[in-house]
Amino acid sequence: MPDLTPGDVLDCGHPPTPKGIGTGRAIYRGRSMCYACADEQQREDIKKADAFAAYVTPDHVALTTWSGGELAKITSYKVRDHIAPGGRPYRMQYVWATTPDGTRWHGRGTTAHDLIAMHREGSR
Repeated sequence: MPDLTPGDVLDCGHPPTPKGIGTGRAIYRGRSMCYACADEQQREDIKKADAFAAYVTPDHVALTTWSGGELAKITSYKVRDHIAPGGRPYRMQYVWATTPDGTRWHGRGTTAHDLIAMHREGSR
């Protein structure tokens, strides 16, 4: 996608998000969107999903989109130390969260990354 210029309108009908991280636009399902529209679309998609990927906030209280839109509140967060088969230590984060519609989710991932895969409770 070419660089944006002042006055550009995205596929969602809004201008790029003026402040924050990145370019001010998200590409979601092939459409350019302001961050607020992309966040809302992801919240809607999660209602029908059995799994989704999200970012753990630095204070471990929420799961967010890349641009920081809240997707779920973390209800429990734990970190455990593990040893890989080759003897290298690593840390895993275990997350339980609830989306605004009350659906409960769980996931895990290495603490080396903020991104975590979440699964609907009872879907596996």
